Amino acid sequence: MHQLHELHQFILHQLTQHQLTQLQLIQHLLLTITIMLLIQFTIHFVLVMLVFLLTTWDTTTLAGFMEIKRMGSSLFRAHKIGYFQKPRKYRQPLGGKPFAKGVVLKTLIKKPKKPNSANRKCVLVRLSTGKEMVAYVPGVGHNLQEHNIVLCRVGRVKDCNGVKIKCVRGKYDLAHVIKPE
Repeated sequence: MHQLHELHQFILHQLTQHQLTQLQLIQHLLLTITIMLLIQFTIHFVLVMLVFLLTTWDTTTLAGFMEIKRMGSSLFRAHKIGYFQKPRKYRQPLGGKPFAKGVVLKTLIKKPKKPNSANRKCVLVRLSTGKEMVAYVPGVGHNLQEHNIVLCRVGRVKDCNGVKIKCVRGKYDLAHVIKPE
């Protein structure tokens, strides 16, 4: 009611002071009304957003806006947005590739697991992907030393812990198996 009274006073003032035509006055009024409505709408929108954030924000989530999937805990929201799932680790040792080139850092002798007894010849290799892994050297005897280059393939040794790749004989610095005469 108060706004209507102010609008009436404004119209009278415009008519007496500026001698505007009715068309110009209507244009000015429409412009002021649209500006007032825009301001009211933005204030209303900001208030609604603040209330929404305050009522739905889960205080246990400190990661902020990056993990919106964890926000809130109602079943309906979980159904609509979907449950938060951790990204799964890629379990293949060479990242899905069949071979990788590597540099020997150290030669190792590993002991196998319980029922077996032997000395498994292995090398610690820095792969071209940047990973450091233990690789098994198949066959009898090898000529590997530090800084030699080897080609590694996927293939684990069942009785040695953590050995998931094998060296390829006859490639780069690793020689073929020497056959006894």
